[in-house]
Amino acid sequence: MVVLSFTAAVAHQAFRSDEPAKLVYGGQRMADSQLSKSFMTTPQTHRVFVYGTLRRGHHNHSLLEMSKFIGEAATLRTYWMITTGVFPIVLDAVPADFGLPPLAIAGEIYHVDDATLEQLDRLERKGRSYDRKVTDVYETGHMVQAHIYIGVADYWHHRHLPAWTIQNKRRELEWTPS
Repeated sequence: MVVLSFTAAVAHQAFRSDEPAKLVYGGQRMADSQLSKSFMTTPQTHRVFVYGTLRRGHHNHSLLEMSKFIGEAATLRTYWMITTGVFPIVLDAVPADFGLPPLAIAGEIYHVDDATLEQLDRLERKGRSYDRKVTDVYETGHMVQAHIYIGVADYWHHRHLPAWTIQNKRRELEWTPS
């Protein structure tokens, strides 16, 4: 219904050649400067679960320094983890002969803006090395959904990297550098 009133206002103004077209919103004319402000969007905030070098105290954490740290968390879904020794890879599928059960992953939750999410996508080589997916996690006692970077199976499986098996006291896989 609002769209119709915008359309009608523009059509009405387009026939008047003595002044530029203005949109009418809520019965008021809006100047061009007001119009651009009224349609501006605010940056999105994204919830991201990190489990490796992006965590506090690790070498890629500087990418998250301006983001809001929410707290420690763990995935509700279970995954497998392999490691290069320098960084971990979480997988949601493994070959049948992998030999280990999947477990929850320990990590941290951050609220990040659009620009930071783009930086994380570049770091994780989104679409090549990792896919950004959504998983359920606990945030301050509530189940929420968060982005997580999951290793692309075709990229990692043929590398035959060792499984990460070290668990914390809650029996979650928790990565630390070798």
